[in-house]
Amino acid sequence: MKDEAPEIYAIQRGRSGWKLSRRDLAAAAAVAGAAAMPGCGPNCRGAAAHEGPVLGLAFAPGGRLLASGDGMTIKLWSLPEGALVKTIAGGGVSLAISPDGRLLVSANLDATVKLWSLPDGALLKSLAAESGKAYSVAIGADGRLAASGSQQGAVQLWSLPDGALLKTLTGQWGYVNSVAISRDGRLLPRQTGTAPSRSGRCGWDAAEDA
Repeated sequence: MKDEAPEIYAIQRGRSGWKLSRRDLAAAAAVAGAAAMPGCGPNCRGAAAHEGPVLGLAFAPGGRLLASGDGMTIKLWSLPEGALVKTIAGGGVSLAISPDGRLLVSANLDATVKLWSLPDGALLKSLAAESGKAYSVAIGADGRLAASGSQQGAVQLWSLPDGALLKTLTGQWGYVNSVAISRDGRLLPRQTGTAPSRSGRCGWDAAEDA
């Protein structure tokens, strides 16, 4: 690995916290590595990989399913073998899986936030993102609240699983390239920026704003 300088586009909390097991890390690395070499990574066993950079990753609870997205397609992989389960056309620059493992939420460059059922990958709802492309998405610990960040600095709060819009938060400069919801559902930090070298962080009380 000394001669390699990989660019990291996404990281996802593992089932035991932010610490990933060697199996999880190897499986995720296989998917990301396969994107640079169309055809197969070390563990994908002949499955077709992403053609472009992997921008979003999400582990399902239990660690048996991994979702990856490149902005054009979403792929579902079984773990630990890394076999391709399903390819979904429809975006995915940021991904989140609900705590019960039955719902996948994707932020998409077509200005939508999409809800997909798991493990079959069927589209349930396509929601209109505020102010252009959706860059980021997160799901709360109880699985009832999702947040998405857009190109023009807006953050939207959605109820799950119905996808109803609860609140649109504005007043932030730059695109929202990362959002997160605290475990108690009360704090919504996000990272924004108009360029990689300029970014800012702040938050809202998600419970009050919802």
